[in-house]
Amino acid sequence: MPFSKSDQSLPLVWLLSSHKAGECSQLKALASALAWPFKHIQLSHERFRLPLDLARLSGLHGLDANSRKALKAPWPDVILCAGVRSEPVSRWIKKQSGGKAKIVLIGSNWAHYRHFDLIISTPQYRLPERSNILHNHMTLHCIKRHEALPANKEPVITVLVGGHSGPYTLGTKAALRLSKEINQLAQERHARLLISTSARTPAAVKQVLQQQCRSDKELFDWSKDNTRNPYLSYLQAADEIVVTGDSIAMLSEAVATGKPVHIFDLGSGKNAMQVVSGNKGGVADDDFRLSAFTYKILMRTGPQRLSRDIRLVHEWLIKNDYAVWLQPPYLPSGRQAPDETLATVARIQKLLATDE
Repeated sequence: MPFSKSDQSLPLVWLLSSHKAGECSQLKALASALAWPFKHIQLSHERFRLPLDLARLSGLHGLDANSRKALKAPWPDVILCAGVRSEPVSRWIKKQSGGKAKIVLIGSNWAHYRHFDLIISTPQYRLPERSNILHNHMTLHCIKRHEALPANKEPVITVLVGGHSGPYTLGTKAALRLSKEINQLAQERHARLLISTSARTPAAVKQVLQQQCRSDKELFDWSKDNTRNPYLSYLQAADEIVVTGDSIAMLSEAVATGKPVHIFDLGSGKNAMQVVSGNKGGVADDDFRLSAFTYKILMRTGPQRLSRDIRLVHEWLIKNDYAVWLQPPYLPSGRQAPDETLATVARIQKLLATDE
């Protein structure tokens, strides 16, 4: 049922930017799906901001002067935000609105759950069941199912490449394995490779892909100065899609197309992403990264809320045949993952409906 307010005016939404590209994409997708007027506020932080954020305070500490100037009445009805940096700001805005503004957080929270009207989360964060937490299976996106392209076109395999993530390292050894796998898949399918790197892709990995992948490939080398990003056109052109397992956002967008999706395992041996019951996985052959080693210890011994386990999303995708692991015999996945956007929008509409 469409949302309506008694005064016939549409709610005003403020979108607080995130420093992470994946979170920004999700925020924009949600704002677009709500179809309400929204104001995009670019938050820029000064140095030494993190200790104040972790103190779970409410305020504008750490924001630069320009960001502070953008935060003024009229105050919003809904605040869309993501990440620890935006939490103190969103809580400050709510106070200025007299408690009227609803805080909708994407991902996981640092401050206590009670400070948020709605948290939109996914399995890797392992959040509890609470009335103000919406548990989606995948991240939000603007991808629509693509129509089939002409059958006589040259087959295309699109490869989406991320970077390091928690305990998993996308180094040169993983890049060599990825190159070998996608070359073999392309050869079996008689297909051309379209490879898109991202903001998190290490330079050494890009170099390996450039040197080791088939000569007829097209490789997009992401950089801040490169405004031509063919990411969406690569998705549309694809007959099959390969995604590095570190990025749940890219996986969400890939499975939304309805095309066969293969997940590349960044780890190997005992460090593999794949969860195989009763199998320790053998000896790992990965690039060492101190932060990844530290993260593994944190996952085993630290509080659960301080880490995330992206394997939970992989497991759900594989179990439901929305994706398969990139490994011989390279069987395609068979199903399109459900779109959770409408249910998410309905939950936010319900938040405001209770104020009428």
